[in-house]
Amino acid sequence: MSNFWQRTLTGAVFVTVIVGAIYFDLAFWLFLIVQAIGVWEFIGHGIPHIGSAQRALYTGWATTLFIIIITISENYGLLTMVPLSVILSYAFVLLFIPLIIELFSKQENPLDRVSKIWFAAGYVSLPFAIAVIIDTDYNNTNSNALPLLLAVLIFIWSNDTFAYLTGRAFGKTPLFPRISPKKTVEGTVGGILITMVIAWFIYSPSYSITHIQFLFFATVVCVAGILGDLVESMFKRQWGIKDSGNILPGHGGILDRFDSFIFVMPFAYAFLNV
Repeated sequence: MSNFWQRTLTGAVFVTVIVGAIYFDLAFWLFLIVQAIGVWEFIGHGIPHIGSAQRALYTGWATTLFIIIITISENYGLLTMVPLSVILSYAFVLLFIPLIIELFSKQENPLDRVSKIWFAAGYVSLPFAIAVIIDTDYNNTNSNALPLLLAVLIFIWSNDTFAYLTGRAFGKTPLFPRISPKKTVEGTVGGILITMVIAWFIYSPSYSITHIQFLFFATVVCVAGILGDLVESMFKRQWGIKDSGNILPGHGGILDRFDSFIFVMPFAYAFLNV
């Protein structure tokens, strides 16, 4: 199978799975799996010299931290059953588990490894927790509108696609040559403008923001997504790799496909709650 058709097939399955998970209320479980793989990829490249057993332990810790973050969401009603003080206490204990593990490790530079583990949890796990909260808070089942999380994904996908197409057609000015030589200013502007047009047509009053605010929201998503893509490229340059993994044929790893998504989620949530 040629790389083009491999990428096309993988992309179609990728989009179908995500859209299906959102519509069938399975986003929590999908994102739980995805973020666990993403943390594994990040730790595997960010700390390549640690053993597989330790990586598995760290990944399990990050996954557990993700679950605890999710339980804080009022949408699951768990705050009424478990005191917040108890949840926070266990969360802080989990944060210090990697430090305890390092006491028994004979490897050098423990602070370097622990800081990267903590960063992996914040950089990968937390955004997926935010995504589930957005999905539960803004998924109006009584409306014919697209779930807001799906609208965010459409913004990310359309921005990536049309930035590439307009960049191929009109791109001349490099956007960030030190990190990503192929990105152009013309492509970036084209992607954002076309995404704003798409946002205009998919807007629904059920999103509880005005039409104009929704256009600004789309712009915020686009800009954050571009920054997320550049940040991931920066990491891969430091690690000396082309892809974060190979779990998605023709597309690379989880971090390659969710780099924009990861960066968008905190900004999207902040915008919606200003």
